[in-house]
Amino acid sequence: MNEAEKLVRKAVDWGASAARVLPAREIVIEEGIVALCQNPPCRGFGKSAHCPPHAPPPADVRKLIRKYRSALLFKIDVPTEILLSRDRYRAFEGVYVLIRRLKDYLREEGRLQVEGFAAGSCKPVFCPRVKCRVLTGGEPCRFPDLALPSMEAVGMNVFELVQQAGWPIQRLTAGSDPKKVPQGLVAGMVLMEDYCK
Repeated sequence: MNEAEKLVRKAVDWGASAARVLPAREIVIEEGIVALCQNPPCRGFGKSAHCPPHAPPPADVRKLIRKYRSALLFKIDVPTEILLSRDRYRAFEGVYVLIRRLKDYLREEGRLQVEGFAAGSCKPVFCPRVKCRVLTGGEPCRFPDLALPSMEAVGMNVFELVQQAGWPIQRLTAGSDPKKVPQGLVAGMVLMEDYCK
């Protein structure tokens, strides 16, 4: 088993439905994706240090990605019924927790430079009833080892990345019928300093 296969296996063992190592250059960043966070406003828009307009802008993320050679993209399949309910934040939390675990593992393996990008805003996941301390008082984040910008918050085209990975995906909206689209997904990514072959 090579390094990439080992890493994919770890991700799946720890809760991912599937995972794939991609060259970092394949990550698509679009300014228009960030605009989707604002109209209609996401629950975290402007309320979290990791959400627009406070998240790193797409131009900065493009520069960041150039420092990395590979990325582990993973998905967690979730029933549509859950994704359309308040329980979706538990699914999002699973992405944050898995990223933390993968980053810890990669650092233990000697890859000291790793970055993570999650699914959805960290605000309703970790601080649903309180204000973001980073924004309101300049204090440290309550969850510094877990809270991250989402892939969408920095302009990553998750839909396109998931399709590139070969996984089926359909757009879900508040009006989606769980009987017609029974399953959706949430995705996360970890950037790594070297290329897994």
